Amino acid sequence: MHGPPVSVRGIAIDLNGHAGSKDESPSARLLIHYRTRSQSPSLSSFQYRSPPVVSISIMRRFSFCAGHRLVGHEGKCQNLHGHNYIIEVYVTGQKQDAVGRILDFKQLKNRCKGWIDDNWDHSFVLWQEDQNGLDAIRSSEPHRIYELDSNPTAENMAKHFLEVVCPQILADTGASAYKVILWESEETYAEVTLD
Repeated sequence: MHGPPVSVRGIAIDLNGHAGSKDESPSARLLIHYRTRSQSPSLSSFQYRSPPVVSISIMRRFSFCAGHRLVGHEGKCQNLHGHNYIIEVYVTGQKQDAVGRILDFKQLKNRCKGWIDDNWDHSFVLWQEDQNGLDAIRSSEPHRIYELDSNPTAENMAKHFLEVVCPQILADTGASAYKVILWESEETYAEVTLD
């Protein structure tokens, strides 16, 4: 055989020793790259190729009105006041159903909005340690109070929704929330993400 040696790259050999094209997708394969020109063939790289991992997530946005106050705040937020909140709930799942969904948007709406309507919408969200604020609201009839285990900042409310509420309301769906964004105004929000 005459002429320069041919440089061949990307020949795939599966673990059983069969040659195949590099477009095939066995679960594991050995890639052999021959060096150029006069160098002898040698193993220059080994790569394990696994199927790509695809992450699917959905998001649903909800709005609600609620009052609160921040104990220890240096400004106006120490007073009882309210906000028109918007909460964004981000959900992921390991499997899609026969239709192709990780969770139906209507089911996500019913579960999240149902909980928000029953607990936070048109309620005062107050820290369970804020006895003065709790007494003030309880002195008015009728009243709705949701007692939070921490000062009801946007950060703490988003954290509570992600860590406490979402696991309860999504428990039997096969989906789980990994991020919550709580908008306190058009300019300000808190974002909480599970690591």
